[in-house]
Order: sequence, then structure tokens, then C-alpha cells
Amino acid sequence: MYFLFVLFLLPIRIHGIPVSTILDTDIGTAYDDQVALTYMLSRQDLFDLKLIICSTSNTTARAQIVAKTLSIFKRFDIPIAIGRYINDSNHVYEYRWAEDYSLEKFNNDGGVILLDGEQALFNEMKKASAENIYHYIQIGPATSLGHVLQKQPSLSLYIRVFAMAGSLYNGYENSSTPSKEYNVEYDIQSAQTMFSSDWIHFSLAPLDCTNFMQ
Repeated sequence: MYFLFVLFLLPIRIHGIPVSTILDTDIGTAYDDQVALTYMLSRQDLFDLKLIICSTSNTTARAQIVAKTLSIFKRFDIPIAIGRYINDSNHVYEYRWAEDYSLEKFNNDGGVILLDGEQALFNEMKKASAENIYHYIQIGPATSLGHVLQKQPSLSLYIRVFAMAGSLYNGYENSSTPSKEYNVEYDIQSAQTMFSSDWIHFSLAPLDCTNFMQ
């Protein structure tokens, strides 16, 4: 994951109104998700962030990184949902930057922490409708999304998905052969659920294009 993801998100704005958006991130292991979140927070004219869900590995540490970032932007109105904690070897390196800003501090400053992240995601996705199309920005493994859709597949009907995932013709390090891309390989079942769901729109940013945005 080595890219700035911005270009593949357009069109974002409809009739000059920021679109309701959910960000699903594994922020903290590599720096690209931090760049993405910072960009989205700096463009309130494009993104109406309704929820940020932290997925995979130490999701509490990931949430702490999001909390400190939101505090810098004074965006205590955006809830942080904590996905399933998985004790694996996927280090959250950026946590060192955020360890001085606890989730309790974020909560005391007026922020909202949702401990059952998948239920929070379920509740937010239910708000999407024909009159209120949501955008779902998937920049990590689709673990949280996959679990929610396995419970209620119809949640996808009024959502546009923009996913960083996969490798079609080129792989890591600009290889001329496809690679086992991290976001898919980490949770293949959830990735399959995401790819096979009935979205109103689906855009993909595989390694073929993200490699050139390093």
C-alpha cells in the first residue's frame, strides 16, 4: 500500500453537496492511510464523513491514531468505530505518534468511540437510501465490511464503493506479473464478499495504478 488514493474517488460531490461517506481503514501500519484521512478531513466540501471504522489487527491502537488526527482538525463530530481486535504480527508503527492522546481523552473532548465497530458500521450503512447515496472508501482489508454484509447483504444497495485492492496485470515493485495484494490476501473471504455484493457502483484501485502514485 504505497499510494495517494485521491484520484479514483471522483466523482464525489453531487450537485455541490458533500457526499455521506464511510472510511474503512487499517491506519497505522503504513503511512498511506494517514495521508488519505488527512486529505478527506481537509476537504469538507467533498466528504461528509459519517463514520471511520478501524479494521484488522490492533484496532484500538488504530482508533487512537484516528482520534489524535481528528483532534488536530477539531472534528469531534465524526464517530470512530473499533473493529474486531486480532492479535497478529501486523505492527501499528504509527501508534507511537498517537500514544499521548488516549481514546478516553478523545471522548472527554467531545468525540464518540463506538466499541462494537461492526454493529456501528451496520447501523450507519442502513442509513443509505435512494435519496441518500453513501460512499464507502475501503483502503484496508475488507474484514469489517465483509462481516457486516454476510449478515445483511442488502446493505450494499445504495452505496458506491471505492476500494484499494487487488492486482490485475502488474504487481508490487512494478512487477510485470500480478501479486497477492495485501488487502485481499489478508482476508480473502471478506474480499470475495465485497467483490460479489450488489453495489450501486464499484470502483477499484489495484496495484496496477497505485504503484504509479508512490
